[in-house]
Amino acid sequence: SGHQCITAYAGGKYYLIFPEYLDILSSTDGKTWTVVKSDITEMKTSTTSNWEKKFIGGNNRLLYLSYSGELFVSTNGGTSWTKSSNFSSVVWSGSGTGRGCTLNFCNNKFYALVEGSSYAYESTDGLTWSQSFSSPYTSSYAMVYYNGKYTLFSFSRYPGYNAVLAFSSTDLVNWSAVVTDADMLQ
Repeated sequence: SGHQCITAYAGGKYYLIFPEYLDILSSTDGKTWTVVKSDITEMKTSTTSNWEKKFIGGNNRLLYLSYSGELFVSTNGGTSWTKSSNFSSVVWSGSGTGRGCTLNFCNNKFYALVEGSSYAYESTDGLTWSQSFSSPYTSSYAMVYYNGKYTLFSFSRYPGYNAVLAFSSTDLVNWSAVVTDADMLQ
């Protein structure tokens, strides 16, 4: 059986994290890898939830969302980590930590999208979070920013029907559907 490996890119380095072994590797070229001595023990101690851990990079920071729903931020390549002061109270308020959450980095901001929620949450530093925008569809799971536009992806699954939905916006307020592809994933 395989082992979970999560990837990220920040500050000119590639990162691989192996949560079950508490290992983080870094590389500037993707060929030569160095073990990062990290103080994050949350990876080993929180394995009670049914959604996967998240690891993302941006703004010369690494963000790690643990199984328990706590968010940790590193500004020194994964050597030391600081727990976000309000991620849990802002992002999980009213939804509970049993839901899935994706972390995205777009246009110099981090975004958290929570399964079943129509709200997105944002942070520039990963430590302090606030409600950002209302998603045009619940259960959005990914967002990208390119050429002045945000694109938000959602997935719907109903018996006998699967749909991938994409919405585009230049201001995170006005959204228009750009892809509505039913049965694309069957």
